[in-house]
Formats: sequence, C-alpha cells, structure tokens
Amino acid sequence: MRKPSIFIDNRRIDLFQDEKISVKSSVQDIADISKVFTDFSQTFSIPASDENNDILGFYYNNDLGEFNANIRVAARIEIDNTPFREGKMQLEGSTIKDGQVESYKISFFGDVVTLKDRFSQDKLSDLDFSSLSFTYNGANVQNTITDTSYLDVRFPLISSSRVWQYNTGGLSADDIYNSNNGIEYNELFPAVSDAKIMELIASTYNVTFSGGFLSDDRLKNSFTWWKNRNLDTNGSANFTTKSVDLTFNSGGSVLNPNLVNNPVAFDAVTIEYIDMNLFSVPFDWSSWIGQEWQQIDIYVSPSIFIGTNYYYLDIYKNGVLNQTYEGTFGSSLYNVMPFLINSIGTNDVYTFKARSANGGYNLNCDIKYTFRANYLTTSGGIGFVTETATASSVVALSSEFDFNTTAPDMKVADWFSGTLKEFNLTCYPLSKLDTFQVEPLNDWYSGGEHVDITEFVDTKTIKVDRAKLYNELSFEFSKSKSFMNEAFSDIHNREYGNLKEVFPDYDVGKYSVKLPFETLLFNNFDDINNNLQVGYSLTTAPDYKPYIPKVVKLYLHTSKSCSFFFDNGTTAPNLTSYMPFGQDTEFNTKNYSMNFGSEVSSLLNTTIENSLYNTYYQQYLVNLFNPKTRIVTVQAILPIDILTRLTLDDAIIIRDKKYRINDMTTDLTTGIVKFVLISDWVKTKARFQPPIDIESGGGDVVYNVKPTKGGKFEISAPIETPFITSIPSFPVTLTEETNPVITIPTNNTGVKRTQTIQVTKYRSNGEVDYIDYIYIEQKAESFKLLLENGGSLLTENLDKILL
Repeated sequence: MRKPSIFIDNRRIDLFQDEKISVKSSVQDIADISKVFTDFSQTFSIPASDENNDILGFYYNNDLGEFNANIRVAARIEIDNTPFREGKMQLEGSTIKDGQVESYKISFFGDVVTLKDRFSQDKLSDLDFSSLSFTYNGANVQNTITDTSYLDVRFPLISSSRVWQYNTGGLSADDIYNSNNGIEYNELFPAVSDAKIMELIASTYNVTFSGGFLSDDRLKNSFTWWKNRNLDTNGSANFTTKSVDLTFNSGGSVLNPNLVNNPVAFDAVTIEYIDMNLFSVPFDWSSWIGQEWQQIDIYVSPSIFIGTNYYYLDIYKNGVLNQTYEGTFGSSLYNVMPFLINSIGTNDVYTFKARSANGGYNLNCDIKYTFRANYLTTSGGIGFVTETATASSVVALSSEFDFNTTAPDMKVADWFSGTLKEFNLTCYPLSKLDTFQVEPLNDWYSGGEHVDITEFVDTKTIKVDRAKLYNELSFEFSKSKSFMNEAFSDIHNREYGNLKEVFPDYDVGKYSVKLPFETLLFNNFDDINNNLQVGYSLTTAPDYKPYIPKVVKLYLHTSKSCSFFFDNGTTAPNLTSYMPFGQDTEFNTKNYSMNFGSEVSSLLNTTIENSLYNTYYQQYLVNLFNPKTRIVTVQAILPIDILTRLTLDDAIIIRDKKYRINDMTTDLTTGIVKFVLISDWVKTKARFQPPIDIESGGGDVVYNVKPTKGGKFEISAPIETPFITSIPSFPVTLTEETNPVITIPTNNTGVKRTQTIQVTKYRSNGEVDYIDYIYIEQKAESFKLLLENGGSLLTENLDKILL
C-alpha cells in the first residue's frame, strides 16, 4: 500500500484509512479529440477531524466559519512524500449524522480547469489593452497596410459599406483605381494579432503562456478582425479614443458647512443622504415639503474646435457605467444628470470619463453640485434653500485607439478555446506557478520520452479492442453572410474553408469540430496586377447590406505589389505595395492556409495543401484510422520514480509495441495504474519535417526544439559541406525550448544542393531517446542562355532548358 497525502493551501488534510482516491489524466480522448486535458479525481470523503474542520472553516455550520466552497483553492497531492499532482481542490459538501458532522466530500481538479475559471464570463472587451498602443489617424492606418515588419495591429482591406471595384474605366463611383474613390482610412476596421491577444490574456489574468508556437509566424500572422459595429450614415466606423478620467483639481467651493462632506472630490462626486434636521432653517420656515433632491450640472467645452467631431462623457455610478452623453465640439453639456432624490441610505459615488473621435486636444469641464430643498413658509407660501459646490477640470484627451469599446462580442474563454481547436493546440500547466504550455498536439507528443513499462504490467488483465471510428468527420467555421461566401456556397454546395470526410464503412456517428469564428473569401481583382485582393462584410445583391459578422479570423501574407488609391484624411496617395489579408500565410518558405480543406488561394491562384486539417489534425487521425490501430487497456503497478515522472505526452513501450496514452487512472492508495492506450504508428518522434523543395532564392527555416524532463538536444554540424548559417550556431546543445533559425542563401552554383543535420535527443538519465535528421534540399538558380538573334532561353540549371 502507498500513502497518499493531500494538501490544501499547504496544510495536510486527514484522510480515511480505507478511502479509495483515484486521479484520472486524459488527453485528446478519441471520443472528442478537441478536448484539452486535465486531471480530476472522483469525489471522495475525508473525516471531519479537528484539523479538517479548521481547514474547511467548519463548513457544515455557516455560523462558525467563512470558508467559501464556491471557490476552488490551491491543492497538491503527494505519494509517499513524493510530489504527484498540483491543482485546485473544491469542497462539495458535508455529511451530518445524529446531529454530528461526520465527513466532508472534496474533489481535485487540474490547473487547466482553473484557467477557464479565471476567464469566467469575461469578454474580449474586458482585457487590459494598456500595452497595445495605437494612435488612430489616417497616416498610421496607412502604415499598417504597407509596413512589412511585425505589427500587433493592422487594418485589413475589408469593406463594410460599399462594393469596391477596380479599373472600371470610370463606370463606378466605387472604383478604388480612381483617385477620387480611394479607400478611406475611417471605413476600415482594425485586426489584432492572435499572438498579441494571447499576450493580453496572460497579462490580464496574471498567467504566463509558454511554447515555441507563440512565436511561430503561423500564429503571429493570424489576426482577429476587431469589428463590433457597422459604419455610421457618413460611412465612417466612428471609433473613439481611449477614455480618460475627469479629475476636478482646479478651484472648487462649498458654500455651506451643513453639507455632510464636500461632495466634489478630486476624482468623484459623492451623493449622500442629507439629514434635513441638520439644516439651519430660514427665518420664514414652517416645515419641509415635497421630495428634497440633489442635482449635478456639468459644463464641457473643448479648448480647440475641430469640425463637427463628437466627444463623449461616460458617467459611472459606483464603478458601473450608468449613462453616456454625446456632444459636438462648440456645444456644452448641461444638466446631464437627472434629479437625484435625497433618500435615507443613499451613498453613491459618481465618476466621469471622456473620449472623442480623435484626441490630441484639451477638454475643459466645469462641474456644479446643487442641493435644493423646498419648504412651507410661515405665511403659507413656498420657499427653497440651495447648497452648491463647484470645481473645474482640464484634461488632455487621448489620441490612442480604444480597443475595449470596439472589441468583438465574444467571451475570452470562447476565443481561447476556439483558437485551441483551430490549431489543435494543447494547453497544460507547468511546474512553475501559473505557467501554461501552449503548443500543437503533434509538437506536444514530440516532447515526451519513451517509457518501457513491460515488466510492471499485469499480463492477466490486458484488453485489446478495435478503435471506435466515426463515419463522418466535419471541420467547420461559423457560417458567413458575406456575398462572396454565399456565392461560393451556391456554386460548390458547401461552405468555404470547411472540410467534410465520409467513411460509410465505419461506425455510425459524426465528429464535428466547429469554430466560433467566421472566415471570409476574398476577391482578387485579377487586373493588370492580380496581387490586389479585398474582402467584403456585405450581404448578397442587390442590397449589399453591411452586417456585423461572427468573430473573423484572417491570415496575413507577405508584401505584394498593387495599385490603388487610399485616402488617409490628408492626402490620397496611390499605394503600390501592401500586406494582403486573406486565408494564406508564408512560413518556412511554404504557404499555409487557414482553411480546413485544401482550397484554391484567391491570392496565389493555386491550391494550398498545408491546410489546418493537413497541418494540425491529419497526423493524429491517420494514426487513429490505421487498420493496425488497437485500443489496449492494461494495469500496472509502477515504481514511484516512473509514476511521478510520467506525463501524457510520453510514448509507452510494452514489449515491442509503442502506444500513446489516451488516459490513465491512478489509485493513490493501491498504486495500481489503469492505462487506456492507442497504438502509435507515427514514423518519426521528432518534429523536423524536411523542406525538400526550398527555392533557389533561399530563405529562413525555423524549427522548434523542446527538451523534456531534464533532458537535452544536441544539433550537430552539417554532414555535407555547409552552405547554411544558423542562430544559434551549430553544433549546439539545448536544454530549454528553442526555435533555431536556419538561413539558406541564394543558390547560384547552377546545381541542386542538399544538407543533412543530425539531431539527437537525450533523456534525463543521459540515455539517447532518439536520433533524427534535418534534411534540406535546395533548387538551383535559373540562368539564361543567350541566342544568336539576341533572345534567350531560361534554364532551370545547367543541364535543363526551359522553353
């Protein structure tokens, strides 16, 4: 028997001697391969000992303690004093017999569950965007369209108001090839890099996300379109700048000390109940009558008049947005607050924020607090008394874009889980506090060790089953209303970007991965220069109505030449290059698609095979559908050192067979581990997919190397005569996750050339886990052969002539 120990907030709890405690760990269960794994235990009982009563705050009696069972608390599990799992513990309830508390019921959860708990019901608009600085003006919007460097914010060429056309010969007022009809900067909505959103989530919830994929161009070039509104009647997105607090720090007076407190403080106005018995009554006072009331008068005047742009005053009551008032420059806001009744128990604090369509100027604000009370005079008439306090404020309005009020209407948890599904990512806690590894499933498996448990398996209890397979696999985006997508659907009888596979001879059932995101089919104008493509957030003809889409995901490609006019609010230059958005990006000199299926790229006019399915899902599913695949259930009693080191990315070896762990259930008291294993037919354990067709012009190739559990990677020097450079330089030994960059120069030798680099992975005990190779094959640069007539023939290399 083994001795488990459970700690809640670093205090060991007492356990029943005969209580069975089991912890189940699972990953990508074949019944739902999109699930992110976690650890959980069956609910079990612990005695109501003095120690446990104290730790759990005498929960059975709500008069004695303040333990909040609605919140999971930090916990860990040890086996024979060896750390086993860390996570959260939840108190489920207590049992009372004969008037005495007998026991409590608790459950253990892994940290991934608590990550979702942190997000709660928060939306993207609740993230902290303070680190995302972007000054909103036409020049900066234009720069995001042409700048080739990494940018967190860009403005994709997607129309939400009119059907842009190209080179119609003056037949269309929406022809962006005409200098008078160029794309206007304020009709574009921004997009935020998914890698940046991950960073914002981490900073908002005080966690750390790690993993090489976070710096992968396939994530950095993936963007979320920041659209939550339609354009106004003037064809403008009508964005506002970041709000700033109004502070009343100039002047100010209180005319009568009978007010309990000065209501106008530095950053707030306080409305408190005023006891009329404290007032010195007027000489002709007989009695108070009617409802006494309080009032806030606000006067706002911008110091610089800027056309007819708007400014906004947001009024918060006790920290919650209560109302918003809108004004135009040159006008003032007066009496924006309703009359407030002086009621017993009133104690409210009002704060104020200001924002505008474009900042860079001062906003002057005078605030006046007035209290008025009516009374019956001794002569039978009606009189009143007033008390007033005033103060002034001068605040510089921000010119930075407000990402909070413009955020798409989506929960943080839905965006996060949807992105995990999109790239088939796993997310799991590391040993460091509040640190989570995020990486594709294939990369996660490549980080595990080979663990041979043959000698510990109970051979009497082995069960071998066939894999239950679906007869239909479906990978879908949310349906788009864009007229481009609708036209595609009408022609092809399917939604753009989706993938469906049918296997009529397999088990009945459908597995569906459906993303909460929408995808847009872009329009390539295919004119003089067919690199220019745009998108439309417009419904079908003849109305072409704008609509607010589901959250849209986009890919950014490399710079392309183009020719269209762009109105930046000051000038309307002809842009001759741009960074195109669509469904394609470039990584390791290859094109990748954000579609699940292998669609024809609207930008490149060729089929992109590196789809989401082929890149992130296929390897797992091909292994699952292999006719040799078996589901093997075994039991084993593992030594403590193996049990506490074993993780779900490890490959299990039983005799000469290799398996992946589907789930493992550990009985902490008996030490018996029940495994459900899946045959592993993946040929390579590493993640080095050889780029065998690098073009002659060369480029950068990025690999991800992740040692595991105290092990290391050794990358040797090239075996052939080297023609590459790398960061870090090879040979190199790596003990932490690294993204080595291999730079391949232009091949002007006239012949194809190859490169082989050996990669050796070592376990923590120094044994070799596996050896793999990086293969590079580069084409030769094309040459021209001069002809007698002055012409030329283009050659692929010195041996082959291309006519």
